Amino acid sequence: MGETLSFILALSCGIPAVIGVFKWKNISKRYHSFIILMIVSVLSELIVGIAKLEFNFSQITPPVYNLYFAAEYFLYLVLYKDFQLFSFKTFMALVITGMLLLALDFIFLESGNSIKVLWQTIPLYAEIVLSLIIFFPSIKLLSLQVFQKTPFITNPKNFIAIGTILIKAYTILDFSFMLIKLPMFLSLLSYNIFQFINPFCYLIFTWAILCIPRKQKY
Repeated sequence: MGETLSFILALSCGIPAVIGVFKWKNISKRYHSFIILMIVSVLSELIVGIAKLEFNFSQITPPVYNLYFAAEYFLYLVLYKDFQLFSFKTFMALVITGMLLLALDFIFLESGNSIKVLWQTIPLYAEIVLSLIIFFPSIKLLSLQVFQKTPFITNPKNFIAIGTILIKAYTILDFSFMLIKLPMFLSLLSYNIFQFINPFCYLIFTWAILCIPRKQKY
């Protein structure tokens, strides 16, 4: 897949971000962290895409995406805390756990060949654990909605959960494939599949944001 097409597909995150910005003032604050996540997605894809296409500078990709993963992790924790999926103590424990894993991620991302094995594997393990931490609350969120009176198709939490489950499940599989060192053609196939899964999930997130009800005024 060409870099230009990949960049265009990656910018699908701009759709829910723009809609979220327009709805910002009229929705509950507990959804704000999710809209900020969409905005952060757009910024990261713009930085990486422009650096690659205009300046042929692909070295910027790992640090930008690592910063994005850190922001994504924290914003999901805030979102799920606001959805009351876990207590404040659990929230803080998960934040600290994430900070430790992300610190390892950044340290070994910048390490040299003297610790080549750790340099190649620690960031992958860290991303898998962080993705699992977000994956399981997403399943819990979706399962809880079964008992709600809100129709499934218009409940934004359903689609936030579904989109997140899809992205995180694929992320876990992809990093697991990297750990077992799949042949190059399978790795490329996995990457190309992700280029289409990603915009599909952002379309799901778009619907989720469209379904967020206006906040009630008392």
